[in-house]
Amino acid sequence: MHSSERGRPPSGAAPFDHLIGRVVDDRFEIITLLGSGGTSVVFEALDRHTGSPVALKVLHGLDDAGQTLRARRFAREAEVIAALDHPNALPLFAYGLIDGRTPYLATERIDGETLEAHLARGPLAPLTVVRIMDQVCDVLATAHRQGIVHRDLKPSNITVEPIDGRGGDWVLVRVLDFGLASWRTRGRLTMKGALMGSPRYMAPEQALDRPVSGRTDLYSLGVIAYECLTGRPPFEAPTPMAEMVKHVSEQPAPVDERAAMPPGPALAALVMGLLAKRPGDRPLSAEQVRAELADIERELDPDLHDGERDTLSMASVQVMARIQARRSVG
Repeated sequence: MHSSERGRPPSGAAPFDHLIGRVVDDRFEIITLLGSGGTSVVFEALDRHTGSPVALKVLHGLDDAGQTLRARRFAREAEVIAALDHPNALPLFAYGLIDGRTPYLATERIDGETLEAHLARGPLAPLTVVRIMDQVCDVLATAHRQGIVHRDLKPSNITVEPIDGRGGDWVLVRVLDFGLASWRTRGRLTMKGALMGSPRYMAPEQALDRPVSGRTDLYSLGVIAYECLTGRPPFEAPTPMAEMVKHVSEQPAPVDERAAMPPGPALAALVMGLLAKRPGDRPLSAEQVRAELADIERELDPDLHDGERDTLSMASVQVMARIQARRSVG
């Protein structure tokens, strides 16, 4: 959970006000409400075991007909986070039930702003876009190797945080919210015909309710990269359904024609390749995308040393050192 959500007007959270001040499972002292969405509320809590702040995500709306499916999907999200164990994703500290009934999960409380908020100030430089894409791909590669497809990759589910002592092109990226993830070995948790995801960033096969794969996430990454470079998504329409139709049937304008700063032919070709309508026409894997990004980054930043590139994916030891430092302060 990120600090940018503090101050967002919570909706439907009143029934959970009574939780503020409570200690959950003799460990998490709930401090304040951070935000609320359609299926959950998020609190800041104090982890009494470590003395550090955490984000406590609590499922709500358990009294209607969809409660069982939502509870299973919530549990799936906890499983996915635990399985990923990746420095560019959130670590899972705990999963359990409040009062034996209401599911919660506890993750790191992070300070970065969403990429969505970052983009509200305008398009990004190509080198920054490359480094954001690389870190997202690092998470996706780990997920896809385990048969996990995010299915809802979008700027509001990505945070960016400046890296201390680096220039403006260097940011730490975290991929959030695996609540809609599909897991090949765990089965499907959505009903046939029920489209899950965000239409503006949805791959054609997802919009058509066809089987998804790692290349589905790569399409969404292409939409995000296009928006980062141009300041607008490749397709815009007055309704979500119309947006999905465009993803299925229309070709986007070339990204280099709309980009605020020239991305160069290699980055432009990669982004457009990610936006191919047919999954088989997209790059084979997130690892392949990372390999292409490495070459592009060297072109954009010729002074980069080979050892520095480890910082692109924020090698585990560096990220975990930052997390441990924050815990120590607490």
